[in-house]
Amino acid sequence: MPAPDLDATVRGLYRAATGAATWDDALAALRDGLEAASLQVQQAASPASAGLPSVATPCWTHGPAAGLPGHRAALPWDARHGAAVAVQIAWTDDHRPDGATCAWLDRLAPHLLDALRAAARLRQVPARESLGALLLDALPHAAWLLQGDGRIAWANAAARRPAAAAGWLQAAGPVLALQVPADQRAFDAARLQAMAAPAGRPVLAPLGGLRTDGATGAAPVRARWLIRRLDAPVGSPVLLAILFDPDAAASGAPTLSAPTLSDAFGFTPAESRVAVCLAQGCTVREVAALLGVAPSTVRSHLDAVLHKLGVVRKLDAVRLLVQGSWMWRDVPAAGACDA
Repeated sequence: MPAPDLDATVRGLYRAATGAATWDDALAALRDGLEAASLQVQQAASPASAGLPSVATPCWTHGPAAGLPGHRAALPWDARHGAAVAVQIAWTDDHRPDGATCAWLDRLAPHLLDALRAAARLRQVPARESLGALLLDALPHAAWLLQGDGRIAWANAAARRPAAAAGWLQAAGPVLALQVPADQRAFDAARLQAMAAPAGRPVLAPLGGLRTDGATGAAPVRARWLIRRLDAPVGSPVLLAILFDPDAAASGAPTLSAPTLSDAFGFTPAESRVAVCLAQGCTVREVAALLGVAPSTVRSHLDAVLHKLGVVRKLDAVRLLVQGSWMWRDVPAAGACDA
């Protein structure tokens, strides 16, 4: 049996993974090239429920088709943190794969699984962007997404409140305009510095001007801007600016909720509740006590949460959910500087 061209097949799979082609077309071409009767790709919630073996290296197994005449090739793969993938190819009796075809399948296996994983990660991108907006809305400090020239592209819930940053900003407009000229100069310098800095590196600018409410500035002013350049696609906002003012942080700031997390990442209701408790700093046993379930159940939901957030460690999930250390470092600053 002649095997398809491996390079062309791999290119087709990665085109499907990136959205340049459809998976139906790529898998149909693979099925037809192998002269197979059928080809199926299945994902299971967990390896245990799917009955799939865990393998260290992806490898096709060959044998009679279960319950049907003919031959099959199966590629089981136990993905980390939950989802297991199984690819099944079946042939009729008159088109059994020969040794060369089996060897070709073994060479294809890692490429196919890499393409499937890449497609899964790309499907998470819109959800992560949605979650980023939800997290910024939960931040008690006013935050804005800016274009490179300083124009406002989006403001979080704290910035949209009528009295938000009233002591520092002028009336809302297309750009951020500060009341005190010295503060405006510091902000503009920090914005330009953030544009020139590597993506993700925070730049701090202190706010030292007098407030319009009559404060004299005798007490140390703790407010400052944090500005960070985003690794964003062309045309998207490129700067995140947070007015980090502890004195103005609203005690009733919005918090993450189970429904919003469910909408952002496709969590089940139980997984969403576990994620909210995780963001609040609860341990597995504390979550189990709060939700009235066994710790083993919480750990199972936690594994699914980590997988859907695209992280490996619980600490990384907490950092993502509460946007703590990746947002700012609370360090003193005498002028615009790298944090």
